Amino acid sequence: MNELKEELNSFISNMGGDDTVEMPSNWDANKVTAVKSEDNVIVPVPKGFTASTISNEKRVSTGFVIKQGNNGAATSGINEFVWVPVPKPSEMFGTDSTGNSLGKIYEFNGTTASPLNWTETNGVMSWTSIDGCREPDILTNYDGTDSASPSEFEFVMGDTMTMSQMKSQLQNDFEDMRDSVEKYGGFYIGRYETGNLSEDTLVVQKNNTDLSTTWYWEYKKHKTVTQGTEATSNMIWGCQWDATLRWFLTSSDSNVRTYVTNSTNKGNYAGTQGEANVQIPAGSNDDYKVNNIYDMAGNLNEYTLVAQGNYSRVYRGGNCTGSGDSSPVSDHTNSFPYRVAGVRIAIYINI
Repeated sequence: MNELKEELNSFISNMGGDDTVEMPSNWDANKVTAVKSEDNVIVPVPKGFTASTISNEKRVSTGFVIKQGNNGAATSGINEFVWVPVPKPSEMFGTDSTGNSLGKIYEFNGTTASPLNWTETNGVMSWTSIDGCREPDILTNYDGTDSASPSEFEFVMGDTMTMSQMKSQLQNDFEDMRDSVEKYGGFYIGRYETGNLSEDTLVVQKNNTDLSTTWYWEYKKHKTVTQGTEATSNMIWGCQWDATLRWFLTSSDSNVRTYVTNSTNKGNYAGTQGEANVQIPAGSNDDYKVNNIYDMAGNLNEYTLVAQGNYSRVYRGGNCTGSGDSSPVSDHTNSFPYRVAGVRIAIYINI
């Protein structure tokens, strides 16, 4: 009944008005529908998704939500994403001396974001250290059949992909994502931690509990979420995570700004559920929602596509054994990719 009420209210609110939204000239009408948010921002909604009709999910400044399929009033059993505006793509991407795109990773101190392991001079970006955070890049110890220790890679990915092929695949995927962000002015982040990780097709849905596996299984399945739509899903890049945090820092709500470097009371950390160190279902506590995104801080460490050194992938946001001040949403932790953790999916509009 609540879903029907939301649909009816949305229909009534649009009756008698002019629903026409002028689409920016560089957008592709075959790929997106232009929707005006309640705070008068034109948002590209990829075909195969619909804008939420729920009252607190229609503003870009506080989290514009889209839902896979055509039911904008659905509250469960449906994949949901939140629009992250990127007004300055140059803060998210750089180009190296060979012309390849690279992701800009940041460390946060209060309301300040500073480069983490990269420099940029005269438009050319480079890593400060090969041992630091990098994307897109491979781990020479694991990523490919010709790597130093390929056993987990071969078990999950098969026995045909070399390190060079893996590196090319990561680079191509990154270039596609960059092109989309530059064209449409942003991307979508999963509203919930990714679920059904033991299944063939992943979901981004409230109350899912199948939330952790190894990096390789997550990477193998990450494109399954958006099949049949005009969007592509990816395990979140570090530059996407940090673009989301920089968006939080633009909020008029001081609690959202503070959340970036102190996530206390905004995530499932030790002791906050009455029983310490216990994982909770995705999106099950509204206190852990910031700009309509749940559980970015605490609950599970969330793998990204960031490489660190030759042995580790980076996960973000802390987990249920930590605390909101020492392991906030901006926290970086590195791990061998065969260890179990959570993950968050992001999506970008197909070019």
